[in-house]
Amino acid sequence: MRIFRGSIYLLFLVILIIFCLDNRELVDLKLGWNVFPDKGTILIQLPVFLVVLSAIAIGFILGSLSEFFRGYKFRIDHRKSIKDLSKISSELKEMKSQEKSQKEELLSLIK
Repeated sequence: MRIFRGSIYLLFLVILIIFCLDNRELVDLKLGWNVFPDKGTILIQLPVFLVVLSAIAIGFILGSLSEFFRGYKFRIDHRKSIKDLSKISSELKEMKSQEKSQKEELLSLIK
């Protein structure tokens, strides 16, 4: 299984390197408002592969964060359920021990 996973990672790495080498052309990336072209915009020239990989990384990060916050209420409910289960379990153990002591008292009265 480790060999299979390693070969998949290696294949992905080779494809990524080929993609990066084939897309080295520079593109203009404008940051800012395009209302006034002379003022307020920053022009950066980056290779295409860097723009594409950055967009994928930002999308991955934003998706992970949104999934984290979406599941927040479920994690809180899970913690509360575990806490309640622990409390109920301890109460059950206490009730069983009380039941044993009551049975012992009844048996001692019978004898």
